Amino acid sequence: MRVLIINPNSSEDVTARIAAAAARVAGPAEVFDAVSAPSDTPLIVTQADAEHAASAVAEIVGERAADYDGVIIASFGDTGIDRARQITSRPVIGIARSAFVAALACADSFSIVSFSAAMAPGFETTLKRYGLMNQMRDIVSADIADIEVPGAMREETEARILAACQRVAAEGSPAIVLGGGPLAGLAHRLRGHLSVPVFDGVEASIAMLRLRLASGSEHGGSSRS
Repeated sequence: MRVLIINPNSSEDVTARIAAAAARVAGPAEVFDAVSAPSDTPLIVTQADAEHAASAVAEIVGERAADYDGVIIASFGDTGIDRARQITSRPVIGIARSAFVAALACADSFSIVSFSAAMAPGFETTLKRYGLMNQMRDIVSADIADIEVPGAMREETEARILAACQRVAAEGSPAIVLGGGPLAGLAHRLRGHLSVPVFDGVEASIAMLRLRLASGSEHGGSSRS
């Protein structure tokens, strides 16, 4: 399986984190090529950011998707996924819905933990799009002040993300989804410290793509993960 993973923002540090998260769960015959979008959007927060990044995603898909078995969109808005599916016949999977589906496979609801409250409106938009607002218990932010350096987030904020996850678990959430590409690869470091399962969108999307390819379905379809 050869997979193109697109980071819709322009941060090479975030792309490196996404690539590392994919490599950690790669099978012996799996290749993951992670690329940054050709845009000037280092972090997708607003709808305008998302629209700008979606155009960059479409550009990459048009140029490169034919060389791969599938495509993963590695932003927590599944940015540009509908346009991407119109361009290629390859399966296109988003990390947000994949993480939500994975969480709901083992719990009837979940909370999202992220690094900034500024991300919450975008998360809600994505949840509404997939009809999952009723399954979302809470969106919790670790309130990291500096969101302008997404590549530095994990080292600087791991303890605060963990504390937010522990608080959410103590309040009764049966599952946690880590929200945002900059947190890629963090879930496996937190799992031993939490009493409830925590899900990483990159891991979940790879698992989803494996299932899609094993089922023989070529196209992602506009209503799918």
